[in-house]
Amino acid sequence: MHIAHGCIPQDRRRAPALLVAGLLRHSRTLRLASLPVMLLAVGKVFLYDTANLSDLYRVFSFLGLGVSLLLLAWLYQRFVFRSSPEVS
Repeated sequence: MHIAHGCIPQDRRRAPALLVAGLLRHSRTLRLASLPVMLLAVGKVFLYDTANLSDLYRVFSFLGLGVSLLLLAWLYQRFVFRSSPEVS
C-alpha cells in the first residue's frame, strides 16, 4: 500500500485546528467537521505509520495513540456531542 508522501500529514494538524477553532468560536459545524478529518489521521497512523516500526516503538506508538484517543473521546463527548439543555 503506497500513500503519496505528504497527503495526510496535513490532516494531523488540520483536525485539531478545526476542533480548537470550533471550541473557541462555539461552532458545532467546525467541531463536527473535525471528526472525519481526525478519523482519517488516526487511521493513517494506525495502518500506515506503524507498519515500519520495530516492536518496541510500535508498542509505545500504540500507547501514545491510545492516550490521545482517550483525550479526544473526552473532548468530543464534552464539547461536540453534548446534548442541549432542556427548556422548560
